[in-house]
Amino acid sequence: VFELLEQTLDAITPAIEGNGGGIDKFLGDGVMALFPRDANPARAVADLHAALARLNEVRIRSGQDPLRIGVGMHHGPVVVGALGHASRLELTAISDTVNVAARVERLTRTFGCNVLATDAQIRRLPENDRRYIRHVGMISLRGRQERTPVYHLYASHPLSEELLTHRDSFEALIAAHARNDAALAGRIDSYLEAVPGDPAAAFFRALARD
Repeated sequence: VFELLEQTLDAITPAIEGNGGGIDKFLGDGVMALFPRDANPARAVADLHAALARLNEVRIRSGQDPLRIGVGMHHGPVVVGALGHASRLELTAISDTVNVAARVERLTRTFGCNVLATDAQIRRLPENDRRYIRHVGMISLRGRQERTPVYHLYASHPLSEELLTHRDSFEALIAAHARNDAALAGRIDSYLEAVPGDPAAAFFRALARD
């Protein structure tokens, strides 16, 4: 287990640090990273998945299963300081921003999307990094009264070009889901015929009633 974690962290950490970010802490099989205001975490995510793809090539050649990573992104203020006891202090970040990012990361498992981000993060991205983005819904996050707009960043998804081609159709399904369209199940079935490998559409199909 430790060997697997070390291989993965060795692959992805340079992608974070090479794009202006820093590792706040290692969380077992997860990583919490912080980026300053002028950095571009979307580039770090792209490089991270490229590094993971190279690691997976090695794993597949040796008969091992490929690894998958889910990334949650949010933008906002954090308080950074030393926390702990005089005998053991740890520099860490504390704020609602951290909590939201963690909850968005958990949603990647629900939606089957490798990268999800809030609207607060999307607004901070350079224009050329917004090409491969689609809205997946207004999501209720624990601890927040209002629903949060969440987006799928799919530049590193294997079906990125197909998802881009059918983005308008997908977002029309999201709008139909929000208004409880009675014909939603059939519309998703038609969409999945065109993009059978779209995990987010498959998730909404499971929610839709025939």
